[in-house]
Amino acid sequence: GIEGQGRGIYLLSSDNNQILDTISSNNEDAGIWMVTSSDNSIYSSSFQNNIKGIHMEEGSNNNEISENDLFSNHLGISLHSSNENMISNNDIRYNNQDGIQLENADNNIIRNNYIEDNIENGIELFESNHNIISRNNVKRNGDEGIDISESNNSIIKNNHIEGNDGKGIEITGLTNSGYSYNNVVRYNLIKNNSWNGVRLFSVNNNIIETNYIEENENEGLILSSS
Repeated sequence: GIEGQGRGIYLLSSDNNQILDTISSNNEDAGIWMVTSSDNSIYSSSFQNNIKGIHMEEGSNNNEISENDLFSNHLGISLHSSNENMISNNDIRYNNQDGIQLENADNNIIRNNYIEDNIENGIELFESNHNIISRNNVKRNGDEGIDISESNNSIIKNNHIEGNDGKGIEITGLTNSGYSYNNVVRYNLIKNNSWNGVRLFSVNNNIIETNYIEENENEGLILSSS
């Protein structure tokens, strides 16, 4: 394994690589840090006790992250200004911030992951558009299950969102600005969250339909300034 480095693995303008069956742990920064690196595959690997388990930035596009374990990092997976990536079938638990965090990242797919017992949000999207979040188990996270802010045209469907300490799903925009529009929340089970099932604040033209919203501590669905 790779242990105790600054960055465990560093890809800079490096494409078409496969990283598999690798352990990268206890590094001072990321288990894997990718800059302007595309068409790579990271699978069947373990990332533990790093600042970030996997980090992609500056146009790291069309990468596949699949069947990895990301435990007890500060942040599980982060994408910044990176598009069209697939994050699927990963086990993302016990991280000190978010399980998955997207910022200025578009057209990504987050599918079939276990995102559980992270200290902050299960999944966070900020200024990220046209993403698909589907068939994930998002449970027992310390803040929101799925937190979407200033983000448009994403689909959140067929997820099991249960037992989070904040809202099951929260979609927010800037006050009076109308950001966060045309998102679709459909066919999710949203259950036993400690605040609302779904909260929309300062958003427009979102669709919330055919969800099972059960036994949340406060409102099942709340719209404010929307």
